[in-house]
Amino acid sequence: VKCFEESLGIRKRLLGDCADVANTYHHLGKTYSGMSQNEKALIFYGESVRINKKIGEKNALYTVALDMAQCATSCSHFQLAIDCYNDCLQGTESLDNKGTSAALVLQRMGEIQMNKLHKYADATKLLLDALEILRAVEDEDNVEDEDNDENQNIMSLVLLIAQAFASAKDYENSLDYYEEHIELLESNTPENEDLLADSLYAMGNIFAGMDKNPDYELAIEKLMECLDMKKKIFGSDDEQIANVVYSLATVYEKAGHHDKATESLAEALRSFKMKQNKAGSVKVYHALARLKASKAAELDSLPERVAAIECYEEALKIRRQIMSLDDIELASMLYEYAILLVMNNAHATALPLLEEALRIQKSKNGLKDERVANILLRMAEVHVQQEKYDASLVCLEQVLFIQSSLDDDSGIDLGSCHYLLGTTYFARGDFPKAIASYLECMETKQLKFGGNSLECAALHNDLGRAYGKVHDFDKAIESLVHALRIRKSELGNSSIEYGHSVYNLAEIHLAKDKHDQALNCLSEAIRVYELFPDEMSEKVVAVLELKGDTLYALNDYDTAVSVFQECIELLDSSENEDNNSHGSSNACNEQAARVNHKMGHAFGKLGEYEEAFDSYREAISIFSNLLGKNDLRVGEVMYDVGYLIVSQGSDDICEKSLECFNEVIRIYGLQGKEKDTKVADALFQKSTLLADCSEHDEATSILDEAVTVYKESLGDDAVEIGKSMLLYGRLYDVQGQNDEAMTAFEEALRIFQISPGEDDINVSLALSNIGIIHARKLEYAEAVEKCKMSLKIMVMRGDQDQDVADSVFNIANILNDWGEEDEAYQYFQQSLKLYTHLLGEEDISVANCRQKLGVIFWNRRDVDRSLQSFLGALRICEQEDEDDSMLASIYRGIADCYYCKGEYDQALENFAKCLRMQKMELGDDCIEMAEPCDFIGLIYQKKEKYDEAMNFHSESLLININHHGEGSKECASSDFQIAKVLLASHKYEECIARLRNHLGTYCEGSDDNEEVAEVYHPLGLAQSKLGKYEESTTSLKKALDIRTKLFGKTDVRVGETMLDLGKVLEEWGDSDEAIAVYDQAITIFHKIPDSDFCAIASAYSRLGTLFEKKGNCEASLHSWKKALKIHSSNSGSDSIAVGEILYHIGKIYDQLGNFDKSVSCFSEAVKILRSKVEDNEMIGQALGYIGRNYARKKQYAKAVELSTESLRLQKQFAESGHIAESLVELGNILKAWGKADQAMQFFEEALRTYEEAFGIDEVEVANCRYNLGILNEQLGKSEMALRYFGEALRVHRMKEGDKSLNVANSLFHIGRIYDAFGNKEKSLQCFEESLKIRKEILGEDHLDVLAAQRFVNLISKKMKYPQ
Repeated sequence: VKCFEESLGIRKRLLGDCADVANTYHHLGKTYSGMSQNEKALIFYGESVRINKKIGEKNALYTVALDMAQCATSCSHFQLAIDCYNDCLQGTESLDNKGTSAALVLQRMGEIQMNKLHKYADATKLLLDALEILRAVEDEDNVEDEDNDENQNIMSLVLLIAQAFASAKDYENSLDYYEEHIELLESNTPENEDLLADSLYAMGNIFAGMDKNPDYELAIEKLMECLDMKKKIFGSDDEQIANVVYSLATVYEKAGHHDKATESLAEALRSFKMKQNKAGSVKVYHALARLKASKAAELDSLPERVAAIECYEEALKIRRQIMSLDDIELASMLYEYAILLVMNNAHATALPLLEEALRIQKSKNGLKDERVANILLRMAEVHVQQEKYDASLVCLEQVLFIQSSLDDDSGIDLGSCHYLLGTTYFARGDFPKAIASYLECMETKQLKFGGNSLECAALHNDLGRAYGKVHDFDKAIESLVHALRIRKSELGNSSIEYGHSVYNLAEIHLAKDKHDQALNCLSEAIRVYELFPDEMSEKVVAVLELKGDTLYALNDYDTAVSVFQECIELLDSSENEDNNSHGSSNACNEQAARVNHKMGHAFGKLGEYEEAFDSYREAISIFSNLLGKNDLRVGEVMYDVGYLIVSQGSDDICEKSLECFNEVIRIYGLQGKEKDTKVADALFQKSTLLADCSEHDEATSILDEAVTVYKESLGDDAVEIGKSMLLYGRLYDVQGQNDEAMTAFEEALRIFQISPGEDDINVSLALSNIGIIHARKLEYAEAVEKCKMSLKIMVMRGDQDQDVADSVFNIANILNDWGEEDEAYQYFQQSLKLYTHLLGEEDISVANCRQKLGVIFWNRRDVDRSLQSFLGALRICEQEDEDDSMLASIYRGIADCYYCKGEYDQALENFAKCLRMQKMELGDDCIEMAEPCDFIGLIYQKKEKYDEAMNFHSESLLININHHGEGSKECASSDFQIAKVLLASHKYEECIARLRNHLGTYCEGSDDNEEVAEVYHPLGLAQSKLGKYEESTTSLKKALDIRTKLFGKTDVRVGETMLDLGKVLEEWGDSDEAIAVYDQAITIFHKIPDSDFCAIASAYSRLGTLFEKKGNCEASLHSWKKALKIHSSNSGSDSIAVGEILYHIGKIYDQLGNFDKSVSCFSEAVKILRSKVEDNEMIGQALGYIGRNYARKKQYAKAVELSTESLRLQKQFAESGHIAESLVELGNILKAWGKADQAMQFFEEALRTYEEAFGIDEVEVANCRYNLGILNEQLGKSEMALRYFGEALRVHRMKEGDKSLNVANSLFHIGRIYDAFGNKEKSLQCFEESLKIRKEILGEDHLDVLAAQRFVNLISKKMKYPQ
């Protein structure tokens, strides 16, 4: 160097840029290159090239440029090397072998382009140009020698071209040139088998590695040929053999021949290990790892995955032993290994490997690299699994940055990136961004996998969850249902994924408060999760707990308890399985405590207090053992225990619950939380308890403490302050401090109205209390207004609970007290409907409504509906074992209704029950009993049980005397009823005395009023019963005058008084006056709208009877028909009254001789009466009349049938006289029928009956004997007949005198018998007397007179002309 530099200096100074200077520069470059100072060498080479170009020395330029190119290549200045080779090409023009030299330069340029710059297209072009030049040179020289240099160069170029095309992935051309290379090799002698094997090896790799339509069979064929050649050349254990076997194994793997691939790799590994070729071992272990990982993924095989991991571990261990430098292959190995670990959930192990791979990849290729992005993506996946969402977000943002800088067709999985971004944003609570990321992912996933793929189903599922978090529930449900549909279709309804979707759908339904739908989904999720006990046991417990919460929200507390119990059982079994894990055991225990706490709530709602307390005790025990007895969660449960004791309502409620709330306050105090709102809540509950115990002062003091804590923690206008104001109002209210209570309630209302988001129910409650105070102050308008405002709030909220029904019921009560009965009725009806819907038909609130409605219906005189309401209330109360006061009220209402309906037995029973309830609740002498006692007395009057009536009226009177004093106005009613009982029991003297005393005690000094008239009316009736008709009419007229004066002439009471006056006059014998009074009464009743039709009909009936007695049958018939019309119109044409009136009309028609109408009336009467009542005397008499009519028509069989039935009824119901009459009638019919013997029997029975009833000297007895005489006469029993006629004659003469027709008739028959006996004198004497009587009564031309005359003449003739 020293010499050359000195020479260079001299030559440059003396000669300038000349060939010698250029040559010196060349030698200096070569010298420095030999010293490995390539950078300096390049400087000197460059000067030499410059000078040679300048002076045109092409030969020298070629040489220098060639050396400079080699030097540039050695120090990686590849572009400079290319430029130098281009200078070489200029220099070849002057060379003798310029073609060969140019080809050599082009070849070297192609090698740099291919191997160093990876510009395979440029490399291919250069190499093809070189090949073309060499072949041209070969053709010019016409050289046939196979071993010459040109032929060797051509073979080398062909091989390089094949390699270049392969690198450019132009596999078709590459294979063509490899074939050509092989042909060239085979044409050489001797054949170069090593190079031939290498080409076969390359062809095998190309066939296996082609992007499109790889041909593994050809690849295997070529590699097997290669392997055979290599084994012949090098033996079976050479490393080259191992490399071929390795390649063959990779092809086997690609062809799916995994077993052969594994065998080949094992063979290669054995060779590499034997030769201690660690690099080869790394390569094989890497390939084995990929092979095992592929099988693990294909078969989802854990053993294969474990084997793959072991291979990766071994490959990395050896790799780190032989190489300290990082390269892309190591990064790839680390990345693949980490992916496998992630799949095996070894995230903590995978993350350092990914970080190392990322570092290497970034150092080699920079940040904007596809593999860098994929490594970051895997790192993000690990961070998400480890819930390190800030780290995952950084990784994913870098992935998106890298993607934006690369081509659109890069291999980065953008779908996974956006999915992980969505998951990250979701976990960070940024749900809108999560939704946006999921939607970006959806586009990618749908394009890649299809819209109905499982991948899209998973995405729909997470998207639905995100929509739920932003309360876009419609889209949430749409997405989750989409996921559910796909998973059910692809996986069935028993996959975990299906269960997850159902569970997430349940969460959305819960967020929408759609608990029914949520419950169905939770049940389905549990069903699925229980199919996978090993994987989903914890999830089953969590979902069961949520199901229990949902059932609790649906008020299905019984089922909720069952679910919570199942949850606890699972936790117990899980704890037993995990007893070696302290953390897991504690978690189970804490969850068990929480579930027990919830189960206690549910038991409390069911009223199963012992079970609730057991659950709370268990929760407290677990929390205490885990967290200590003074932990806040123990305090929370203690608070609920106290609240449950309050709900239980036990005898020592106050003491026990106060202990609990005091314990809550103590625990929170120990934890420094004495100003916590839970403490205020406990103080509030204490105050409420003390208020219930009437400890108003202490309750107020403690409430003051609660309010102080609330104000410090929450401010003056917090909702809790409003609730406290409600309690203040209640405390003031029960102490009668209405104004203070009103102020407190109004303050509560103000707070509730200004509280943002406050539940309107508290506003409603405050308004309701204000309304109640207004009602108490009789400010009904304000009360109704406030209560209606309260109700409106409830309705607008959509409430359908009991509070709404209670509010409606409260308004109804206020309206009722106000006298607005019609509106009250509407509200009672509405509350009844609500209570029935909410609580069922049998709840006590429904009974309250029905009782109130019963009172309203009663006031409206709608007795049937009133009774129906009371009976409905009673049925419920009896089932509920309701308190006596309410039952007493209901029994009283029922009794009133039955009394009004005339169903006195039912009324009596219910009045008695009312009385019994009142005695039980209020004592034996309570004033409330007085009125029911009077009503029971009235019923006994109706039932004609006057002793019982007297007892109850007397008891009522005594109660009133005890409570109000003797002679008080409250005693008047009972005293008056006692007088009426005396009247009804025929104790007329006592009745009159009591009524006169009543007038003096209760009516003295009173103006004429209805009470006085009410006394005079029964007084007159009592006097009439004693025959004191004058006094009676005076009393009745006094009552009539008072009532006429008070009410006018057209009043019911006036008409009723006149009816009774008419009866007295009728009894007194003043028929005409009686008829006149009845007519007036009828006129009055006709003028009164809706008057009592029974009274009018009664008046007509009395007139009918009077006219009949007077013999005015036509007038009687007219009156009876009027009565018939009234009853038919009002009671119905088939009523009992109509039947009885028809009977009387039938009698009138019978008297008038209109027997057809008579029979028609009697028949209809029998038909009606027999359908309404039991057989009685009237029916029997009607049948007798009908029978007689059949006898008149000589239809004797029918007549006997009906008369026999009549007789049967008369014997059952009638007096003896009527029975005897029926016997006589039946005898007459049989006598007329010619059945004298049968007729004789009935007359004889009639005779006995008459004699037993009246004695032997009555006309009826004589008549009967007369008929028996006739029958005996007909039967030829003359002596017996004479005896009967003689007895009849005696009685008739005694009762009727000597001039009656009965006397004449008996004499007539006696005369005939004497004639038959031959006693003409007695016979004539009898006929003459009979004739005389008949003439006087019947006249000269009567047939009976003529008959008697004929016998007189006959006997006289016989006596004048005896035979």
